[in-house]
Amino acid sequence: MDVVVAGLFSIAIFMTIFVPFSQRLLGVRFGLIRLALGAAITLTVFSPIANALVGRLPFEGSNAAAVAFLALTAVCSMLAGLVFLVLSEALVPTGSLPRARDLRRDLSGRIARTRRYLQILRIAIRHGLGPYLRGRRAPAGRTWPDRPSWPARCASLSTKPASRSSSSARCCPPAATSSRPPSPRS
Repeated sequence: MDVVVAGLFSIAIFMTIFVPFSQRLLGVRFGLIRLALGAAITLTVFSPIANALVGRLPFEGSNAAAVAFLALTAVCSMLAGLVFLVLSEALVPTGSLPRARDLRRDLSGRIARTRRYLQILRIAIRHGLGPYLRGRRAPAGRTWPDRPSWPARCASLSTKPASRSSSSARCCPPAATSSRPPSPRS
């Protein structure tokens, strides 16, 4: 129990030093979770770097050398935490992930939008526009179920009284000839 309390106390003390130092040095404000992870990486790397620099205990050098090694170890381990902060900010910038309270609101909006689009699709399919929604049309000379082809529709309209003959121009496809000059690619 004493070890856990001492560990939490040392993390709290280290966070009060690491947070202002890293934010001032990098010029960016970080979130609390990202800073806590950076501090944890710094504390985790501290012991292996110290063992690599000093060697096995007991240290047999002078006190000045011990302080120099301690300062070098602190700088190197803090550099590891800063590298983590820079990489995490580059890969996942602050504010790019939605907050938990926004996720619920956004999810309900997406569900409502999906329902509206499905209603529109059902209406379009009910009116025979399904093949056009999929991006394909009926093969030449063939019609979709319950839909006559363009020539058959125009022929049925031309047999009706003359007052409706003007509507056949609206339903028939435009003539193959065009007033535009041919494109230079053809």
